Amino acid sequence: MTSLLERLVATIAPYYCIVCGTEDNRLCSICATDLFGNMPSTCFVCNLPTNDFAICNKCQATAWLDHVWVGAAYEGQVMQLIKQCKFERAVAVATALGKALATTLPCLPEKTIIVPVPTANQRVRQRGYDQAVLLSKAIAAETGYKVAKLLARVGSQRQVGATKRQRAAQLQQAFHAIGDTHYMSYSLLLVDDVLTTGATLHAAAQCLRAAGATSVNGAVVARHALAGEQRQ
Repeated sequence: MTSLLERLVATIAPYYCIVCGTEDNRLCSICATDLFGNMPSTCFVCNLPTNDFAICNKCQATAWLDHVWVGAAYEGQVMQLIKQCKFERAVAVATALGKALATTLPCLPEKTIIVPVPTANQRVRQRGYDQAVLLSKAIAAETGYKVAKLLARVGSQRQVGATKRQRAAQLQQAFHAIGDTHYMSYSLLLVDDVLTTGATLHAAAQCLRAAGATSVNGAVVARHALAGEQRQ
């Protein structure tokens, strides 16, 4: 139904690229190439340079992830698109952002499962969708990997504007594992929209590891400036 409604809306009021104004997409492929894939490769915990967005040796013991790939900086047009997706019910934006993020990912193991980092239930009810799920489906469509909901959110605290300490407190036991435990033997790719302090990815990965996951990576559309320093 949503897809049919989107097609009807697109016919009556076509989408335009936020950057160049090209019709039929919120972010055209040419502009996506300009905005995505230019981030320096760093450890998402300490922000030191690493290869392929790997977690550095020092931080691996507490990060619970192996890599966290970042598509773009959370600024300018990327920030506008994410805000449209999260706060203006612009569903089509999530598809465009997911496709753009997919182009920045390396070749992953054949047995890779894309796991959306679940949004708080209250936010999902307000928006009518979970943007992490939409991003994950768009990445799956581009890569061929399967999407599985292996995490559920507990609580509905609002994190926008929260400090590092507040985020950490809110996210203690914020997730619990669900779904097919067989997938825990696969390579899991957590997907979220924005990396701020890294606390959400950390908590989600820790939950999956506790449930038996052997390989957990992350991918985010955009990263706030100085996200790594904020976690220190």
